[in-house]
Amino acid sequence: PSLKVNPTAKFATLDVASLKVSHVAAAEEAASGRKSKDRLNKESGPKVAVGVKIGGDFTVQKNAPFLKDRDSIFEEIKARRAVEFAQAKREAITVTLPDGKTFPGTAWETTPGDVAASISAGLAQSSCVAKVVFSSRVS
Repeated sequence: PSLKVNPTAKFATLDVASLKVSHVAAAEEAASGRKSKDRLNKESGPKVAVGVKIGGDFTVQKNAPFLKDRDSIFEEIKARRAVEFAQAKREAITVTLPDGKTFPGTAWETTPGDVAASISAGLAQSSCVAKVVFSSRVS
């Protein structure tokens, strides 16, 4: 087949003369009433050889070298977030429960656990998830 490139101002198109595109071939097959059994019988691609591990051999190591890199990245992010948290405004907020009850709180300090504890100690101990919906954002 011959290959032709048609450049335009923004992109180039690639024309492959006399080459059937797979979706065109499938449409022609469907129109003829025949179904190809290739899809059911052909392999989808190359297989990984038996006994070969993707990424190479792996050995379990105590204090593996990559853990130091991962820890340093974590500590850097943790320090950056601590600075952001320390600089956040501590404004008075009102926590409104679904039943309409309200509780006073402080932005960046009051947690769903604090609200649960103010209702009852048992609720605070048995709760593990809370949904928080903001009516306005505190910067």
